[in-house]
Amino acid sequence: LAARDSTALARAPTGDTTAHRMYLQGRFLFNPRSGPALRRAVDLFKGAIARDPKYVEAYAGLAQTYHVLPYYLNLPEDSVYGLGMAAALAGLAIDSMQAGPHIALMALVSYRFDWTTGLREGEKAIALAPSDALAHHWLTPYLANLGRMDEAMIQSQRAVDLDPLAPSHRSDHASWMLALHRDAEAEAEIRLVLESDPGYSSALETLGQILVERGLGDSGIAVTRRAIAVEQPEPAAGTLGQLGWAFARAGYRDSALAIQRLLEARARREYISPTAFALVAIGLGDRDRAFAELHRAIAAHDPDVVSIFPFDRSFESLHTDPRWAALRREMNLPP
Repeated sequence: LAARDSTALARAPTGDTTAHRMYLQGRFLFNPRSGPALRRAVDLFKGAIARDPKYVEAYAGLAQTYHVLPYYLNLPEDSVYGLGMAAALAGLAIDSMQAGPHIALMALVSYRFDWTTGLREGEKAIALAPSDALAHHWLTPYLANLGRMDEAMIQSQRAVDLDPLAPSHRSDHASWMLALHRDAEAEAEIRLVLESDPGYSSALETLGQILVERGLGDSGIAVTRRAIAVEQPEPAAGTLGQLGWAFARAGYRDSALAIQRLLEARARREYISPTAFALVAIGLGDRDRAFAELHRAIAAHDPDVVSIFPFDRSFESLHTDPRWAALRREMNLPP
């Protein structure tokens, strides 16, 4: 081992066994990406920090969990951005040579469309911990958003190779394949995820999209319904938006409009991603509303617009519209 690696291995993350157990429990709950589990993970990471205020990995886990919370709990990003940044920066202040806080910082600044900082933090994280699958996984959308899809696919495959049992890594890898019109490969990849985790919502949603794109609308709708059934206590807005898009693409316009009304009703009592409304509008062929909702999503730094808008197949019908380039400029992305 190189001297730097030997030093890193010699460092004990914490001397408090209870704090370490809480950290491990938090990591276990972080992986399935369900709303209730993520809330519990936040509490566990906070508990670990309370027992050992110098526990860098716990700060990283907390910051990374804050980053993903909006995707699964219908939260606006500004409700967690400051909390996540504070945790990441606290970890870096203790030990800037640990990869975890850099990974969290990379993810969090995507909400502010700060691609330069994000790329720098991601590359630093990988330099510090080349075998950390999450670093490769979260660097992938940065490269994809910037149009560097060949590099993005290398990073995505690397994440899968390093942690083949992490459902989020393989599920997102299938999404990149779908974006590149490698539909058969995408379906094979997503079915591998569902073999080991039949209730993984994101994988079900992606499979539903694949089936709709293949012209199997009824099958795609059925699979997307399964994704909604496993999301508790309420389905994520993005999944409902995907169902509305699937209904519209399959010719069930009234059902798509019913989803739109359901989202509007929920928006009167909670934050609902404008990107979800855009998805339904795209399915219905309403470009004007789709662009209006995407403008609203960008202004709100909506998590879904950061993660899916620039490359997702569902938005391809908008690419030839002159307004598409304007949206990308609003996100500090190249045309």
